[in-house]
Amino acid sequence: MLLGNFEFYRHTTDNRFHYGIGVGANIGIGYVLGGGPQITGLFWTGAKNHHFTANIGVSPFFYKEVDFVGGREFFLVPILQVGYRNQKPFSNKYWSIGFGSAGLGFGFGRMF
Repeated sequence: MLLGNFEFYRHTTDNRFHYGIGVGANIGIGYVLGGGPQITGLFWTGAKNHHFTANIGVSPFFYKEVDFVGGREFFLVPILQVGYRNQKPFSNKYWSIGFGSAGLGFGFGRMF
């Protein structure tokens, strides 16, 4: 599954707690072909490079079976994830790994 996401964060004055909202879209290719938008609440905390992360949200997911039978479905997928984020203080680059309702995930990015 591929995921594109935009996240907006706020943080406490001591820069130890970060919270925000993320919006994005996902697409999955395999036995089924599907995708949909997503919205998540985001939280991460830690010191120096090491941060604990937690996300909760929902994704309305649309899919079509690719076995040409023509099955189509729509359902809401809950998003629950906990993980680890590595980001140096005052750096705009990060990488993360997490596990949750969608399985194991790995991410990297740049903050603007």
